[in-house]
Amino acid sequence: MSKRQRCRPWGMGLLAGAVITTTALATGPAQAVRTHRMLIVAHRGGDDWGPESTLVTFRHAIAAGAQAIEFDVWWTADHIPVVMHDPTMNRTTNCRGPIADYTLAELEQCDAGGGQNVPTLDEALQVIAQGHILVFVHCKLVNNQWQAETIMGEIDKYGLNDGTWATTIADNPTILHRMYEAGSNHLGLVFNNPEGWDAPYPVLLAYNTVVTRRLVARAHRHGAFVMTVQNHGLTLDQLVHRNYGLDGFFANHIDQVLERLGRYRPTTDGPAGYSPTLSSNSDDGESSTGTGDS
Repeated sequence: MSKRQRCRPWGMGLLAGAVITTTALATGPAQAVRTHRMLIVAHRGGDDWGPESTLVTFRHAIAAGAQAIEFDVWWTADHIPVVMHDPTMNRTTNCRGPIADYTLAELEQCDAGGGQNVPTLDEALQVIAQGHILVFVHCKLVNNQWQAETIMGEIDKYGLNDGTWATTIADNPTILHRMYEAGSNHLGLVFNNPEGWDAPYPVLLAYNTVVTRRLVARAHRHGAFVMTVQNHGLTLDQLVHRNYGLDGFFANHIDQVLERLGRYRPTTDGPAGYSPTLSSNSDDGESSTGTGDS
């Protein structure tokens, strides 16, 4: 079987029943997906219960009912892949400066919120594997084939590279090609321009670009599994009041989204010392075409 054939399962409709088992997905032009069937992904693990991109928040998202988790991968000074959204420590930790300036040992001294550490990719994937849910690994920086192979080695270690459990995503086709060459069995493009709707990848993630039912249907005709991000494609209100035919939704505020869709499983209070800035009971009203990256 060729690499290209291995990268096609979701878009070709070979998998079914995601909301029933959380281990497989169904899509295609003949299957307009409504919110009760939509794959709900905890974007960065979510941020309305605990600090984003931390193990405690990942575990909470799984317990609360998320069917998948997304996180971003960067590199330490000693070449260890770690999980954090930004390239710098400034916004989400009590440390300052680029992640690339810190060794892993130094990074472990930083507080990522509520006493949580910045996780390694290995630690994050272990939680995913134990939780038996899907994962979207956002490869923010893959400058060479060794980095791509290192990421895929970690994914392979936990048996997630089977075309179902793990999807490697990026906003750069060069990075996606490196991941493909490193053996990724499922690829996704993050895009913010109209041309992205026709991109030849199994997963398309619209970010900070207009989302319409017609555009989603167009991507479905190419066999893509189509998603967008809360407040960077559609707000939660837009999602629940109109059927866009989307296959999945990246939830920034995972408790809020699951509760609104009637799929929330109440869990314990958040980590000590962490105070979310956004309520989980209402949409934050952020523009659906704001700036930033996923």
